[in-house]
Amino acid sequence: MDIDFSKVLRENMRDIMKQKGFTQQWLSVQTDIPDATISRYLTGVHNPKIEYVARMAAAMGVSVDYMLGLSTSSIPDQPPSPEIRALIAGYERADPHTKKMIWMQLDLVLTDEEKALAPRQSNEQKSEAV
Repeated sequence: MDIDFSKVLRENMRDIMKQKGFTQQWLSVQTDIPDATISRYLTGVHNPKIEYVARMAAAMGVSVDYMLGLSTSSIPDQPPSPEIRALIAGYERADPHTKKMIWMQLDLVLTDEEKALAPRQSNEQKSEAV
């Protein structure tokens, strides 16, 4: 699967800026990257050097991995919450049928992007779950 990192970066930058209420001007001041250059990144006219991606990620309080679509966690080096750790532990102990049921429930709330990151059940798991 080929990932268009430039497109993912643009979309994630826009989403983060919108969610956090950041403007191009604010990001420009925080990163010392000209406002016009940030505009070109957001429109896809230019692609930023990794140094600039790192500056923008730091300014917006997210990880570079998140900006590039390589992580679902926007918080850099943030350990999972106790709730997430409990969910993981429960899932790992579950039998194949229960795991299938968990994925069926998650299917109702996951985005298409999150579903694409989810592991596919092997034929063996599918037959065990029936």
